[in-house]
Amino acid sequence: MSSFRAQFRLYTVALIAVLLGGFNVVVYTGFHSLLQQYVDGRLFGFADTLAELIEQRPELLKRSDHEIVVPRGAQVADDRMKELREVSHSVHILALDGTVVWQGSAVVPRPSVDEAVLARGKRGEVVYETLEMDSGVSVRQVFVPIRQQEEVRYLLQAEESLAFFRRTHRSLMGLLMLGSVAVLATSWFGSGWLARKVLDPVEALSRTAESISESALRSRANLNAPFEEFERLAQAFNAMLDRLQRASESQRRFTDYAAHEMKTPLTVMQGNLEVALQRSRSAEDYRDVLVSNLDQVQRLIVLTRSLLTLARFAGERPPVELSVL
Repeated sequence: MSSFRAQFRLYTVALIAVLLGGFNVVVYTGFHSLLQQYVDGRLFGFADTLAELIEQRPELLKRSDHEIVVPRGAQVADDRMKELREVSHSVHILALDGTVVWQGSAVVPRPSVDEAVLARGKRGEVVYETLEMDSGVSVRQVFVPIRQQEEVRYLLQAEESLAFFRRTHRSLMGLLMLGSVAVLATSWFGSGWLARKVLDPVEALSRTAESISESALRSRANLNAPFEEFERLAQAFNAMLDRLQRASESQRRFTDYAAHEMKTPLTVMQGNLEVALQRSRSAEDYRDVLVSNLDQVQRLIVLTRSLLTLARFAGERPPVELSVL
């Protein structure tokens, strides 16, 4: 049979693990959604600004001195050029049939645009796509329509690497896992301390119950427990001991009384027999002795019947069944 302490610790840790799992899922899902909205919002802001600029100045598409667009404040270093290209924005201007009309310099070649994306772009919709490259790099793309005279003429394709996005997700997952392990370890040791704190009064009550015998029914449990439930348990236990003590004392008094009542007729019978055996007597004298002893035997029979009746009433099934008419 497993102990309550082990079961308490196991159930506590299991409950906390379930709650932590739900909490981690909510945090991860919410963080993913917020970070996705942030990336899409920043990418759309960048693309929408360029689309408005091109709508206002269409002659920019005819220029050839194009440069890759990088975030403000970024510094290009030779040893970090590859990473910078991954995190910087790349821009393509597409015709409605998917051909590239204009592109920034040093952009990475991309596969042809899906027909469904082009169709949605023609209808003037802003389309978001996530592109998985063969190198394992994920790219977030947005397609913003460019209008001229209220008609969609081009699609501006802007993209941004999700390397930092994935890295942030991994960092968050690591933090959640580390925090979960720490919380579970703390809950395991904390539940052991809590179980010991809770079960100390019960163990004290058990020791008190083990030390109580029939000759020491006056002992009482004294629990200095900080919990109301254990105080009630101690009071109920002491009340039970009071009832047992009263029942034991009543039984002892009854036993003494019964022994005294049985001793008197037996003493009388013993005295009559001893007197009768001291010398030879007539038949009439012996008859008187037998009649006297018979009265004492009858007295013992009445006393024995009373004891049997009391014993039956004290049992689980009383000899009579009372009913209310």
